[in-house]
Amino acid sequence: MSRINGRRGAISLMGLGLALTLGLSACGGSDSSGAAAPDGTQSAALPADVPTLETLWTKGTIGEPPTSGPAPEAGKSIYWISCGQQAPDCAAKSEAGKAAVEAIGWKFNLIDGNLGTAGAYADGIRQAIAAKADAIVLDAFPCSSVQQPLEEAKAAGIKVVGMENLDCVDADPSAPKLLTVDMPYNETDTTQPEYWAAFGRFAADYIIGASEGKAKIIFNAGEGDPQKEFLNNGFTEELKKCSGCEIVDTVKFTNSDSVPNGPWVNALRASLLRHPEATAVMIPFEFFAVTVGGAQAITDAGRKICSGTPPFSSDCVIGFGGVGSSDGFDFIRDGKWTASTSVRPNAWVAWAAVDSLNRAFEGEPAVPQGVGMITIDKDHNLPAEPGSNWEPDVDYVSAYKSAWGVS
Repeated sequence: MSRINGRRGAISLMGLGLALTLGLSACGGSDSSGAAAPDGTQSAALPADVPTLETLWTKGTIGEPPTSGPAPEAGKSIYWISCGQQAPDCAAKSEAGKAAVEAIGWKFNLIDGNLGTAGAYADGIRQAIAAKADAIVLDAFPCSSVQQPLEEAKAAGIKVVGMENLDCVDADPSAPKLLTVDMPYNETDTTQPEYWAAFGRFAADYIIGASEGKAKIIFNAGEGDPQKEFLNNGFTEELKKCSGCEIVDTVKFTNSDSVPNGPWVNALRASLLRHPEATAVMIPFEFFAVTVGGAQAITDAGRKICSGTPPFSSDCVIGFGGVGSSDGFDFIRDGKWTASTSVRPNAWVAWAAVDSLNRAFEGEPAVPQGVGMITIDKDHNLPAEPGSNWEPDVDYVSAYKSAWGVS
């Protein structure tokens, strides 16, 4: 077993889920119309510069955490603005962030961003400014939605690091740089745009291999913020490497569509009925499949989802996408979704943010944190316990504590 397939996460959290995967009734099979060989090796007919399924399952872009760093200065006050504690991804990072902040000897202050409802993100930043915070950690919401309060934080000399956040300048070259602390995720994806594009790239790499380069895809594309646009571009650009793959329809959605039986779900239902030739459905975040109803929409269309390791039979649809959340993994376990394609370790992201802050406080440059992505299906990397998040077999907690010189 590879080191990535090893330890299973135990962060079990209730709630919605800001990331996504999707689901349907299980299917399996082994005719040659499906995908790569069961061992994950790549067909000679597939693009040579696309990672094999075996690489996606066992290595991906997961690296190693830093092994050294500056000694921390005690007493810093950190304001942690969660994207929304009702979402499992957000709550998981908040829990890990509290552990990391307290381990390094700082004070942790949690603000629930409540998915941005009623200006909660902006209010949280201004609360941190009023409290004279030493640093603010943002979790997965675009800079453009809080540009003015971030400008106020920068003017106040407060350090700001974003976890899975684009900076304002990333989306608009004429905008200011307001995330004052850099956090290179890994050796491959060193910037926020590269990291967001990687979510899409991994999804494309998976479907190329899983379909043996023959996928006809209904692509559910998020819009309304720059993060989703980078993800979409990462997917469509990588898919161009596959001459036999085709997006037969694009169904767009926004955060405001995230209600059961809402406009997005109805649009997906209609697309499935219009495109019986579709062999795959891509949904980038588990939340829209599990909570909003994407899985039920596919079931309602009379389709079933492939489950397990490719190759698949021709009578099922490959449901793929997702950034890794416990509810999505439960769908995979129950045969309701095929693969969560772009899974990153939530808790490691939080520890990486704290390490990046420590380096910034001490005037040291940012370093790659080793945080990468892998792919999970029913036969590879799935957490053993229902309701659990995925954790790599990398003891990053001990590594960070050792680098900081704390026990």
